[in-house]
Amino acid sequence: MANFKTALEELAKGNLEVEDLATQLTVLLEKTPQYANRMLSQLDKMHDQKGISDQDYARLKSQINQYRRSHTSETETGSDITDEATVFAQEDSLKDNAAAVPHAVDDATQVVTDGDDEATQVVDTSQ
Repeated sequence: MANFKTALEELAKGNLEVEDLATQLTVLLEKTPQYANRMLSQLDKMHDQKGISDQDYARLKSQINQYRRSHTSETETGSDITDEATVFAQEDSLKDNAAAVPHAVDDATQVVTDGDDEATQVVDTSQ
């Protein structure tokens, strides 16, 4: 059963039991984890077309999603994925904003821009 879409069609026709498909799905996910998202899309499409029952859909979707959660690095594709997390330097951002707002101003309201003439912060200094 190399083609998941074909297997779904066979399930919809009643030529394949969901237990058999679930067993084969495990094998397919182990062999080709990078196609987990595509399999999920095909499953969603088949369910939207009322090709498979809600119960079968829920079982197979749960199986794919569980696999995806436990094998994220294998199922997510793309050239921009790395092992490093994005780190936001909140302190630097706060320092930059504080430096952009003068402490003593004559106006009651100060508008701070980010350089492209769009207001990013309005500071009420009248208090």
